[in-house]
Order: sequence, then structure tokens, then C-alpha cells
Amino acid sequence: MTPNELEQRLRNLRGLFPGVDLTPNTFLQVVKPTEELLLPYQRLFQDAGLKLVLARVFFFPRIVTNVFKSVGVTLIRSGELKSWRKHQVKPKGTLIISHFTHAQQSEMADAFFGDLLNRNAHNVFYLNSTRIKHQKLVEFYPKNERENLVFMTKSLPLLRVLSVHLSYFFISLVLFRKSFCRDNDVIDKWLLVQAAVHQHSRATLANKFLEIRLKEIIGATRPSRVSLTFEGHAHEAVVIQLIHKYFPWIDLVPYQHAPVVPEQFGILRNLKLLNAKDEILTSGEITKEYFSAFRKDIAIVNVGSSKFKAPSDSFYVGEIIKVIGASEGTIQSLEVFIKLFMFLKKQHPTIEFKLRVHPAINESELKKSLNRLGAEETLISRKTLLQDLASSTYCIYRSSAVAIEGLALGVTPLYFDQSRSQGLNPLFFANLHLPVFGTAEELASFFDDISQLNPVDHGINRLELQRISNRYFSQIPTGVKLI
Repeated sequence: MTPNELEQRLRNLRGLFPGVDLTPNTFLQVVKPTEELLLPYQRLFQDAGLKLVLARVFFFPRIVTNVFKSVGVTLIRSGELKSWRKHQVKPKGTLIISHFTHAQQSEMADAFFGDLLNRNAHNVFYLNSTRIKHQKLVEFYPKNERENLVFMTKSLPLLRVLSVHLSYFFISLVLFRKSFCRDNDVIDKWLLVQAAVHQHSRATLANKFLEIRLKEIIGATRPSRVSLTFEGHAHEAVVIQLIHKYFPWIDLVPYQHAPVVPEQFGILRNLKLLNAKDEILTSGEITKEYFSAFRKDIAIVNVGSSKFKAPSDSFYVGEIIKVIGASEGTIQSLEVFIKLFMFLKKQHPTIEFKLRVHPAINESELKKSLNRLGAEETLISRKTLLQDLASSTYCIYRSSAVAIEGLALGVTPLYFDQSRSQGLNPLFFANLHLPVFGTAEELASFFDDISQLNPVDHGINRLELQRISNRYFSQIPTGVKLI
């Protein structure tokens, strides 16, 4: 089953339950077909009939287990309820919904909105994508900035949590009963049972808790404008529907900060949820044109990105070929690239291979992966992104924005995806017509004779690379802010 076929099945199943609160359910919404996001569905590809029987047998026990997990997390994190009440913010015109990850630095611009966001001028609601406790997050930023910041809590009061589970249990029963309908094939039946269980998962509950907390924040701060990151996640759909249903007078302004890939199902799904009065901000002209093809009735404005790199007049030229690798912000992607670069380094010892680790991966996670795979620390680059790109000839990537940023410095991108699909290639829309590498051996062979990707032979020159870079990540006009 292809990712597109899976997305179509999930879309059809969601359509069977109009008016049912399924938007927070992450299982029914695939953002894009990465390994980690497809992992929950892998079991349906074989022995579907047996797995359906087992899924039905363990349906109730799995839900009970999820409820106990929620209760445990609620009790363990009960202190967050106090820090949440203490940390309320004053009314301001704009509320920004961003993410707190390991990439955030207190002295730096926001990792997602960049220079478009002034933390002192707006209220910012950070979703906690780390394991850092809420009390510590409150202390992360200087005191003069904390009054504008709110951090999402991992739970709610115990009775509220149990109330959500109870309401969702009735939804789970509706999905479970539908799995016995003869109109559905065995795969759809299995998907329905799994979705029914995931209605009580931590990911689904986190989205529901976000909805509840966001209503509280909006009630307290009374913003006239709400802006959020726009990538296609279920929590974005939750926010969009919440604003439209309960606060229709608020201007909703999603910001597409990261490059979009061809099979980013979630972003098209959320794009359809927007109203004509909403406004989309994009990082460049390419994405603006892409969105416009689907929504001609909505205002789409290119405001640029902090990822913009000024075109360089000088490019790296040296006797040593230097290759930078750009993994994504998941352990699965990191380890795929570690294995790849270990192999390439062994095959071509005269070429310098360095791997950049996504800032969402912390040092502890990196060391565990290196130790697990028997990799050396020397494989990892400790330089800044600009230093790496300024001294590289090629960039091996899959879905990372680093490859786009490297275009401005004349770094040639090499797309690597073991599935051989272009579905995760953010440079697909640039029509560069570069080869797709599906194995480490193919890349090793390429470096045996790098002349096959000579820029002249492929009609690509560095000025063209720079032009494409600027169309993905435009320069932010002077004075432009999210106001």
C-alpha cells in the first residue's frame, strides 16, 4: 500500500463520522510519509485478518492501559497545575502559537518564526516538545520576557482528564462498532479498531488538552489575531477549528515556516479547513504559488524567512571534496544518515563526510545513537550551519531545509531516500531534475565519478541555485513583523 493509498483510506474513514470529535486523533491523520509517521500502520501490510482479530480482542485492555497512563502522568505532573495558574499573561493584540524544542535558545530568535516574532511585543504560547518540566520552562527565559509567555502543560486536573477519556470512550465505541460493518474491507476494519484505541493515546489527548488550554488563554488575553506554525499536524487542525467555532472574530494567520514536500498530506488537509477571511504567511514565492493553486479565495502573503541566506560571491573550491549531510529531527532519520555516512566514509576515505544533527535531537540522544551504531564522534559536525555550508561541495538530504539554504552558497543538493520516492523532496518543486539515490552503494558509486553531476551537464549553475534558494526562503522585508 502506497502512502497516497493509505491517506485516501484514512480520508474516507474520517468522512464516515461527521460531527464526531476525531480531529485530535493523530492516527487518522498522516502529516507526510516519513518512516516514523508510517510506523503505526506497518502491521497492516501482512496477516491483516489475524491482526484484526487480535486488535479486537485487546481493544478494551489497551484503552484501559491508556487511561491508567494518563492518570499516572497527571499525578506525576500535578505540580504543573500550580505553575500554569501562576503563569498567566496580560491581554495583547496578537497570540503566537510556537514550539519549544531543544532548538530554542533564550538569547536567540524563535526557532520557528525567527525574526518575524518579537517575544516582548506578543503573547507566545509554547507547545512543549521536550521532556523539560513546566516549572523549568517558565524559568528558561529572562524575567522581563516571561510575562508574555505561556508554556503548555502535559496534563489537566485529574477529574478533567477522566472526563475527556469518558467522552472519548463513547467515540471509541462508535469506531469499534463500525469495524464490524460488511461494507469495509479487512484493512479498513483494522484501521477503525486502531483509531478507536488511539482516541485515548497520549498524542490525541495532548491535542485535546491544547484545545482546552487555548480556550483559557484566549479568554484571558482576548487577542484579535492568532498566528501558528503551519506544517499539517493534527494540533493545527484543532486550533483552526477552535478559532472558527468559538472565536470567529479572531484573525487566523498560519505561517508556513518550513519547506513543503509533495506528499505533505496534512498541510493540504489543513489548507482546506481555512476560511476565506484567514490569511496565510509563507516563507517564499514557491510555496505561495503552491498554496494558491489550491486556495485562490484566500490571502496568501510571502513574508520571507530567517532561513534566507544572502547569495555568496565566493564558493568553496578545494582539493578535498566536502560533503555535508542533513538529517531530520527524528532518531530514525538520524540513524539512517549515520549508517549512510559511515559507509560512505569507509568507501571514500579521501572525501570529507560530515553529518549535521538536527537541533531537535539533544546530545544524549545523539550519543546513544552513535554508541548503538558503533559510529565515531568525528562523523558529526560541530560547526555552525553557515560554516558547514560555506565549506561544502555537496549536501545529502531528504526532507531537510538545509539543502535549500545551501543553494545560496552554491552547494549542490543530492537527494537520498531509500523508498526512491520524491514524496519527501522539498526541492521537487524547483524542477532541478537531479538524480534520486536509494542506496548507500548508489551514492558511493556517484562519488567514484562525480563528473556525472557536473553543473554544466545538467544545466545548473550556481547563480541558478541561488535564485531557487531565494524563491524558497525570501528575505524578510525591513520592518515586517507579525502584528
